[in-house]
Amino acid sequence: MSTESNAWSGTPGTHGQLGESRLRLPDVVAQSFGFMGPVFGVAFLIPLIVGAGASGQGAGVATPVAVIIAALGTLALANVIARYARRIHACGALYNYISSAAGKRAGVVAGWAYYGAAVFGFAVSTPIIVSGTLADWLAGERGIDLPWWVICIAMTALVLVIVTIGVRFSTRAQLVLVGFSAIVVLGFSVWIIIKGGHGGNSFEPFDPRSSSLKGILFGVVYGIALFIGFETAANLAEECEAPKIAIPRALTLSIVASAGYFIVCTYAQAIGFGLDAKSWATSAAPLFVLSADPKFGSVGLSSFMVVLVVLDGLAVTIGAWVATTRGLLQLSRNRVLPKLLGRTHARFGTPANAAVFVALATVAVTVIIRATHGLLSRATADPNVNLPEYFPVWTWLATLGPLLFIVVYLAISVIGLGDLWNSESRVGLTVACVVGALVSAGGVFGLVYKAPYPLNYVAPVAFAWLLVGVAIAFWLKRTGRLIEDGRLFEDDAGDGPTTAKLAAT
Repeated sequence: MSTESNAWSGTPGTHGQLGESRLRLPDVVAQSFGFMGPVFGVAFLIPLIVGAGASGQGAGVATPVAVIIAALGTLALANVIARYARRIHACGALYNYISSAAGKRAGVVAGWAYYGAAVFGFAVSTPIIVSGTLADWLAGERGIDLPWWVICIAMTALVLVIVTIGVRFSTRAQLVLVGFSAIVVLGFSVWIIIKGGHGGNSFEPFDPRSSSLKGILFGVVYGIALFIGFETAANLAEECEAPKIAIPRALTLSIVASAGYFIVCTYAQAIGFGLDAKSWATSAAPLFVLSADPKFGSVGLSSFMVVLVVLDGLAVTIGAWVATTRGLLQLSRNRVLPKLLGRTHARFGTPANAAVFVALATVAVTVIIRATHGLLSRATADPNVNLPEYFPVWTWLATLGPLLFIVVYLAISVIGLGDLWNSESRVGLTVACVVGALVSAGGVFGLVYKAPYPLNYVAPVAFAWLLVGVAIAFWLKRTGRLIEDGRLFEDDAGDGPTTAKLAAT
């Protein structure tokens, strides 16, 4: 017998009450797409898959093959998460899943890791790089000297308003921003294919023999980064009309659609660089390079692509804030974080206090970077050239965030195998969990292997962050503050998480 549990009792403006459950499939799909940032990935992440990472290894010309394998691995991971999303409808998502599967203390550690990463690795870091990119473009192409930190603070204020006004407004804003920018980039990629790139169309990018097995595996490891954030649709479960159906579908649809998009774009880039993997990998931003190529575009088109990346970055920021604020809300509900963060807006029913916290964190990091002129080293191989002021800290945070995310992915894959063993198809569950765990472990390896200074300190900081989470979990347990409200869980089949099970942990 079904027990409705995805609504938190109370009224908007009180502790923990979100707005009405009105979101549908397009909204939750937009959340996943918005967080992943498909245009941002095409612009900056693809060179890592080709071979521009610290390891010096990559898939080269066979990058589309690596993307396909990474997508299949991510689908396996999504399959594990979807099994929990059908059972548990709470805005804490992976935090609640792990709490149900492995107990409250494990859930606190996972929540601390995941939402700490969400705050600093995504919600704070994304507006920094977007603002920096926009400031550089304005100065270089338009002669407008507008400091990046001014743009960042203004962008933070804009996003704060958007996520406070309402979740539907936020998801629709993401849909418009991502949809427009991604369609233009996809159209440009198709145009490169129609033009035959430099040297004509070729099957070589889809032939694994065009690269080494080791190179492709490294490409897959870096390729996981393209799909990080697909699971954030689950943070909207409490505000969704039919979360049991919409959330699992959103996870699959977002991965499949983005995989198709990335495959087309990587193939276009491969032939656009004339199947020259070295030139491709060292291009830094291949989208900008190819759009400036007279055969495919112009300097004006390249500038327009920068604008599209900024728009996509705005969508990523909105998506990161939407997911993060709901996670902070859930942690506040369960007394892991201060109660103040759990108060929602009286009119809009959004996690307003959590949004203000994220805004203050963004402004604080921005001010620190500006006051210290970069905080971290800005040196390059050329002693006469320094990195932009905002870039080193962004790079560091943008490595820490995905690393902690993937650690939680690994945890849910390993824990899920034992927790769901007696309630799911064992063959399908085993395949999904094993592949999900392998992909996650590979992602962790890719982020820490041969990491250059100062990124070599990311792994120790991540480990220390996890230890803090462990200490908090034991302190909460010892003081009797560790709770999990069973009303957030739904058990339709009699084999899912129950209030009794949660109480026992």
